[in-house]
Amino acid sequence: MSDHVEVVRLEPAEIRVEIPLEVETEHHVTTERLKGQFEQRLAARTRRSRRARP
Repeated sequence: MSDHVEVVRLEPAEIRVEIPLEVETEHHVTTERLKGQFEQRLAARTRRSRRARP
């Protein structure tokens, strides 16, 4: 068994990230639409919790 350790320097791997140039309109969410979706979910959650109470 050898006590010799060899250090090898590695070059960093090239990172490739592809960014779409255009946002598809069907996946685009405005702040108003997001707010509306949140309010709908909150209202549905409130209705469910009221039905569950004895």
